[in-house]
Amino acid sequence: MAADPRTYELVYILNPDLRDDDLEAANLKVHQAIDRNDGRVVFENHWGRRRLAYPIAKKTLGYYVLLHMEVDPLNVARVERLLNLDENVMRYLITFPSVTYTP
Repeated sequence: MAADPRTYELVYILNPDLRDDDLEAANLKVHQAIDRNDGRVVFENHWGRRRLAYPIAKKTLGYYVLLHMEVDPLNVARVERLLNLDENVMRYLITFPSVTYTP
């Protein structure tokens, strides 16, 4: 773990056409991207398949996942880059929440 990790909130949308085992593999890739950059997942919530507010690549559904992760602020850009490269991640948003999850 880095010297000054902060808790960030990550919401990402996966391709809804993936089978269950492919969804698990895609989630594992996101976790590995966080781990490779000296971060850790604190909280995870799978929202499941939901309707998108607007079509993305002609798809109207997406598989939503919410994560709270502790990452050094310098490594957030690296996590974003890995999310951009993953073809199964349709959209993502990383924020610095005002209220964090405490287990």
